[in-house]
Amino acid sequence: MAALSADDNMATDHPLVFDQVEINLGGAYNSSNGRFTSPLTGIYQFTFYARRYADSWPAYYLRLNGVRMAVIFHSYYYSSLSSSHSLSQLLCVNASHYVDVQAED
Repeated sequence: MAALSADDNMATDHPLVFDQVEINLGGAYNSSNGRFTSPLTGIYQFTFYARRYADSWPAYYLRLNGVRMAVIFHSYYYSSLSSSHSLSQLLCVNASHYVDVQAED
């Protein structure tokens, strides 16, 4: 389990690097580059929560080896309100392949 310590850690068009790592059994998450590298081939569940503040509309992509597999979009309809969204996705990941989250404006 990992989190961002501040909003300013959310550089767009780059993987998010979660700098507060609470649980990292086996050390598969790299807090330097924001990647989870699969130690074994298997099905993994990834869950991501995002909060949008008023007047910002980022999208968040769950990526497997740089390929977008799932996305959270925030609605323009309620542009003056904050909102929270979550994503939970099962991915079949081969050993040594990586998963990360990318923010995009």
